[in-house]
Amino acid sequence: KDYKSASKNFEQAKNKILETNSSFIKIYTYILLNKSLIHENKYDDLIENCKMAFKQIGRDKKYKNDDKIIWDNISTLIKNKDTINSSINILNTYLQETRDLNDECKINLIRNLGFLYSLDYRYSESIYQYLHLIKILDSNKNIRNINIHKSKVFTNIGDINYILGDYQMAIQYYDKAIGLEIENKTENAMTKSMAYINKISSYIEINKYDEAINLSKKIYSLLDYIDKDSRDDIEMLIYNNLALAYIYKHDFNKAQQLLNKSLELLKNDKIEFSLNKEVFINISYAEFYKEQKKYDKSLDIFNYTLQQSTQNGLGLEMHIYKSIIEIYKNKNDLDNYIKYNKALMDERDKLEIQFKKDYMKYATQLYERDELKSKEQQRKINMLILIFSIIILLLILISRMNVIKLLKKSNFIDGMTNLYNRKYLDYYIEKNKKNFDHKKVSIILIDIDYFKKYNDNYGHIKGDEIIKEVSNFLKNSIKDQGIVIRYGGEEMVLILPEVSIDNAKVIAEKIQESIRGKQIEHKYSEICDILTVSIGIYTNEFSQNEGIYKMIDNADKALYSVKNKGRNRYEVFYD
Repeated sequence: KDYKSASKNFEQAKNKILETNSSFIKIYTYILLNKSLIHENKYDDLIENCKMAFKQIGRDKKYKNDDKIIWDNISTLIKNKDTINSSINILNTYLQETRDLNDECKINLIRNLGFLYSLDYRYSESIYQYLHLIKILDSNKNIRNINIHKSKVFTNIGDINYILGDYQMAIQYYDKAIGLEIENKTENAMTKSMAYINKISSYIEINKYDEAINLSKKIYSLLDYIDKDSRDDIEMLIYNNLALAYIYKHDFNKAQQLLNKSLELLKNDKIEFSLNKEVFINISYAEFYKEQKKYDKSLDIFNYTLQQSTQNGLGLEMHIYKSIIEIYKNKNDLDNYIKYNKALMDERDKLEIQFKKDYMKYATQLYERDELKSKEQQRKINMLILIFSIIILLLILISRMNVIKLLKKSNFIDGMTNLYNRKYLDYYIEKNKKNFDHKKVSIILIDIDYFKKYNDNYGHIKGDEIIKEVSNFLKNSIKDQGIVIRYGGEEMVLILPEVSIDNAKVIAEKIQESIRGKQIEHKYSEICDILTVSIGIYTNEFSQNEGIYKMIDNADKALYSVKNKGRNRYEVFYD
């Protein structure tokens, strides 16, 4: 694995390429050079090397129809998002300009094009390739292994539905792929294994964990007919999917055993049948830790896989963002919760823009084609493509709307201060009431002294700035001890589970001293020429019968007493 030396040697061989008559040596000099450069994270020459390899492949009758060598070459461009688009153009050029390609090779190249488009998030163009391929297969009965090709195409279309979040539709296409009769048992097993695995993934996404576990048993009957190198990959993916099902069922011991098996197979994997397996295993480990509330470990893995997905165009960003959002919501980390919600929405926006472009492109092309006027069958196929493009556009819009609805439903944030609002307080208590029951909870209610006078004299903009500044300070002052709620205009309430009355007093003193220390001018205050706050404290065991608002009322009584006694201090309410 001395890739640096390998790159150097292959570069020297490339410079002497004309000295050999062996097409195989010429082709693989470029392919292996690219593979070595990838390991060194050097991408500048990949595209040109790939083109040169295709020149050699296209000139040789022995290799021009060898779709495995063709894929080996083009796949050197799919590890980096910056070269994926070039891979599409290069393969398209080879398909259109290379003479004497046989039907079998053309079919495989069109399917590969569909896959490359999907890697570049161009799902409408991907679907176009797949439907075009179905038309070719249906119109030419002399093509060998039609059901094998159809099964693979149905699996690919199912994968796009899976990516777009329509798991029920994905399952329907996987069922179509699985339902086709393929006589050769080895081909049957090789062709349908990924449809089974991805169907299991779809079941997991819709929370049908037992169905996923039961379906996995059907794949085992196929393994005997699959060669060892491919079987290792399939077993790895089976174990990984099963681990996810058990993770969500909270059977962590079983999940750990399956993840260990999957990881062991990955370590010993020599030949790649399925791409990016390590990424999916990493995601499973991240989910494993998330479900056990080991959030820091989970976030480390999610952030690493997010980087991999972004760099390699894997399209996993939205899935990862959703999990990260869930973690930060559970951690009550407002800033990161907002940050990753925005990232998720930005990702949705990018997809929406891409689908609009795809839709307009295909709507225009299909109506401009002369074939549309004369060929009934072509018209039907084209209209099917157009309809499918519309459906995909609607899918992404609906998916986006669902995210917006979810954010609105969980709209727990005060727009001005970015503190939680009363709605979140209700959610927070409902979520934690069993954990809080009969445990000490401290309530600290804070009010800015003579805020109305500040607002009236300094203006509403300055008043808003003061509320924001105090809010930010309160968030930083309690960190992970509890939550801060904007309770009223200039009132904020701190909910501090398992914080004693003495510690609550320390927090209150720190808040008052720090705000006074900021020396914010307030010459209209009746007690001081700088900004101050008054604080009411109440500590007691939480009771579901009385609820949180009764406790806040008691803290308010203490605050009321402070205001009557001159403000700029704190007081505790005792039952």
